[in-house]
Amino acid sequence: MHELALAQNIIELLEEQAVNHQFSKVKQVWLEIGVMACVEVPALHFGLDVAARHTLADNARFHITIAPAQGWCLSCNQPFTSQTSTLCCPFCHSGKVQIDDSSRMRIREIDSSRMRIRGRQKRPEIIKE
Repeated sequence: MHELALAQNIIELLEEQAVNHQFSKVKQVWLEIGVMACVEVPALHFGLDVAARHTLADNARFHITIAPAQGWCLSCNQPFTSQTSTLCCPFCHSGKVQIDDSSRMRIREIDSSRMRIRGRQKRPEIIKE
């Protein structure tokens, strides 16, 4: 059950952001997880409930979306999108495919007691409330 370890890492990242942006309570968190990460969403929710107890994320609401994999078939040269972790081309059914980094996980947004932080590639956007 790697979901509990992921949950603990998410809480650690939230605590780092709390220090960097000076907030003490997290209300909501939006997470995006690549389909190739093979994360069981109910197990991650359970892990987050356990890991968040007695932390700044205690009673926070976690919104989790699964991002599809973007792939390229090396046999028929077709790009494709997959909502599953199946590694075959939907057009020619070849197993010779190249998949993007769709096993990644990222925090897209944090709604804290003082502000909302929206993650971006280079710099987070901070919206003070």
